[in-house]
Amino acid sequence: MARLQLRLGRRDGFPKKASAALQRTEELIEAALERTRALTVGLSPPALYEFGLDAALDGLVKDIKQHHGLDVTLRATGSDVALDEASRVLLFRAARELLMNVVKHAQARQVTVVLERTKGQATLEVTDDGVGFDTGAPRSRNGFGLFSTRAQIEGLGGSLVVVSRVGGGTRVCVAVPLAEAGTG
Repeated sequence: MARLQLRLGRRDGFPKKASAALQRTEELIEAALERTRALTVGLSPPALYEFGLDAALDGLVKDIKQHHGLDVTLRATGSDVALDEASRVLLFRAARELLMNVVKHAQARQVTVVLERTKGQATLEVTDDGVGFDTGAPRSRNGFGLFSTRAQIEGLGGSLVVVSRVGGGTRVCVAVPLAEAGTG
């Protein structure tokens, strides 16, 4: 609606200076809409719902490789074990959060993402060869993403374990119990 109102305002004979300002405002709104669409697709891509977790993770890994130059390997096993929608979405979002943390903080060259599914549990492991960190040290950075991910995982009865050491890379393991419904 804001874009439509701005277009109408420009059409109705505003002075040139006001018209230029309205056009710039319209461009800013369009850019914000594009960023919002990209973020929405990034958090919950259509492939996750249409083709399952494996396809969504494959797309995520390709995106990380293309845009950030990391060497990322994906291995998925147990794809015949069905994942309910809540588990699929949560595991995808956890993978995305963990990979973005690698991009932002790890200074890694190689990352491995392993998804394993058994009848009772799905585990997602993200391992990097980056700089690592002291897991006991207080965080000075905004750690809301990982905090939120951990809270959601624990809310489903799962766990998130971080193993890291300074200079030795990081391994994060997410485990969620599986419900007996849906497709993976």
